Amino acid sequence: MHINDILNIQDVRERSDSLRKCFCPYSELVDVTGSEASAVIVLINLSVKKGIVEDLSSRKSAQQLLADKKHLLSCIREIGWQHSHNLKHPDARVSGGRIMVNPPLNYAGYISSNALEKEFGWSHDSKTYNTAKMFCAAFLWNGCVNNLSMLLSEGYTVWRDAVRSLGLKGKKFEELVGAINKCIAYPLLPNEVSQFSPQVRFFYQGDYVAVTPVVSHAMMVYIQRLVRRKVCSSVGLGFPRPASIGDLAGSVGGHINALYYPPRLKRQANGGLSEARVHAIMQGKHFFYKSCLSDDGFLAACEVLVNAKRFSTDRVRRQEKRHAASKIKSTLREWLSPAYEWREIFKGKIEGSSFKLLDSLEWRISSLEGNPPPALVRELNIVLNDQLGSYSKARRFAYHHELMMPFKAILRGSLKASGFREELVSKSNWDEGGRGLYIYLKNIQVYDALAMANPYLCGIPSLTALWGLTKEYEIKLKALSHTSLKFDGVAWFLREYQERGDIKIPAPTKLAREPGRLMRSGLLPARFCDMVMDVVIRVSDPDIELAAIEPHLLQAACPGRFAGGVLHPPGCETNVIGVR
Repeated sequence: MHINDILNIQDVRERSDSLRKCFCPYSELVDVTGSEASAVIVLINLSVKKGIVEDLSSRKSAQQLLADKKHLLSCIREIGWQHSHNLKHPDARVSGGRIMVNPPLNYAGYISSNALEKEFGWSHDSKTYNTAKMFCAAFLWNGCVNNLSMLLSEGYTVWRDAVRSLGLKGKKFEELVGAINKCIAYPLLPNEVSQFSPQVRFFYQGDYVAVTPVVSHAMMVYIQRLVRRKVCSSVGLGFPRPASIGDLAGSVGGHINALYYPPRLKRQANGGLSEARVHAIMQGKHFFYKSCLSDDGFLAACEVLVNAKRFSTDRVRRQEKRHAASKIKSTLREWLSPAYEWREIFKGKIEGSSFKLLDSLEWRISSLEGNPPPALVRELNIVLNDQLGSYSKARRFAYHHELMMPFKAILRGSLKASGFREELVSKSNWDEGGRGLYIYLKNIQVYDALAMANPYLCGIPSLTALWGLTKEYEIKLKALSHTSLKFDGVAWFLREYQERGDIKIPAPTKLAREPGRLMRSGLLPARFCDMVMDVVIRVSDPDIELAAIEPHLLQAACPGRFAGGVLHPPGCETNVIGVR
C-alpha cells in the first residue's frame, strides 16, 4: 500500500487511524516513495500520544512539534535504542544495552532471519514509546526498508529538504544530523549479559559455554504479518508491560503470536496403532498403505506396462519396462510396509488372539518365512486390484490383463525378500568392537516441560533440550559405573502429548520495601506440555563396557529434569530400560 492511498481518505479520524496502523511494526510496510514530505509530517505527529494531534497529516502541528527543542531532543535520544535483535524480549527487566548486527548465516533446515530484509526495531523505556516513532518507525522507500534516522544520516537530499521545509534550517538542521549520527554510533553490543537474560549451556571443546539467545526483530514482525494474512498456524502469548519490551509488543498490546505446530498425535479410542489395526481386521478391513497407489509416478509406470507396444524399438521397450517395473516394485513395497511395522509392534502379544486375527492376510504376510505360497500371492493380488479400483484415476488399471502377471511377480519377490528382514536387522545392530549398542529408555513421563522450542515456534521442546538430557545422562552414567562410554546419537519418539496453557507463578525471590518480605518477579508468558516419550541413545563402546553395567545404575543415572519440566524415569522392575 502507498501512503497516498491513505492520505486521500476524506474522514479525518479514519485517515489518522489508518496512518497510525500503517506505521506499526505488525503492519505490512507502507511505501512512501514520491511522498517523502508527507511521510515526514506523519512521523513527526506520531511522536506524541494518541489524541494530542487529531490529524496526523497536519503540517501545522508537525511544525510546532519540530520547533519544540525539548521534544525533538527526546526523539533523537531514542535513535540509540534501535536494535536488530531485541534483548528485552521476553523479560522487560533486561536493560542497559542493544544489539545491532547483520543477519546470521544461512543454514538449511533452521529458522532464521537470513532470508529476510534487515529491519530495525526499538526497545527502551515505556515512557518514550511514542517519541521513538519519529526516527525509528519503518517504511518502504525505493523498494527497501528504511526509517527517517537512517535516511537523514546517509544524506539523501529529498529527505533533508522535506525536514527543512518544516522550518528546521541552517545550523539547527546540521545539529540535528550531527545528533542523529552520534546516536547511531552508540555501542552495537552490550558490555555484559543481564542477569534477567535467558542462558543455554553447551558442552564445547571439553568445557561448557553459556549462550544467550536473542530474538530477531525482523523475524518477529514477519511472523506477525504472516498471522494477519492467515497463512500459518499460530498461538498467542500475552506479555505484561508490553511498551517496556519494545515497539512490536507495544503496538499489539502485548499479544504476540508465535508459530504453532504441535506434534500430530491422536490418541486412539481403542488404545493405539496396533490395537486399531487389530480392530480393523476384526471388521474385515485391511490396513495396507492404500494412498501410495494414487501416486502419479506409480500410475505412469502402470501406463508404460499397459501400452508397452507403442514404443518404436525392442531396446526402448525393454528399457522403459525395466524402469516402470522398478517404480512399481518400490510402490508395492511401500503398500506392504504397514504389515511389517505391525509385526514389530505386535510381537509378543499374539498369545490368546482370536482365530480371525491369526488367519488374517496381514498376519500371514508379516509372519511369513521362506517362499510365499501361490495362494497367498493370489489373495494379496486380489486385494491390491480391489484397492486400485477404489481410486477414480487408477480404476482402469485394476484387473488389467497386462498388469496381473507383473503385479504377481513383484508381490512374490517382495514377500520372499521380507522373510529374511529380521535376521539381517539383528546382524547389523551388532558390529565388531562393541559398536552399534543402544540404550532404550521407554515410556518416560515428562510434566510441565517448556513447549516452546524457541521464541518463534511453539509445539514441542527443543532438540537442544533433548541433547542436554542425553549429555547429562552420559555424565551421570559414567560417574556411577566408572566407565568411558560416549553417547554419539539420540532418537526421540513421542507416544503421548498434551499441551498446558497455564502460567507458572514464580517463587518469591525479590526483596520488598518492608523488611523480611519477599516479592515474586514478573510473570513471563510461555506454553508447557506433558509428554510420554521413548528415547534411544546410541553408545560408542569400543571396550564393551555397557553390557556389564547393572540395570539399576542405568535407571539411577537417568536425569530428573527435561526442558524445564519434571522427568519421571521408568522403573527397572518393568524392564523398560534395556541394552540392544
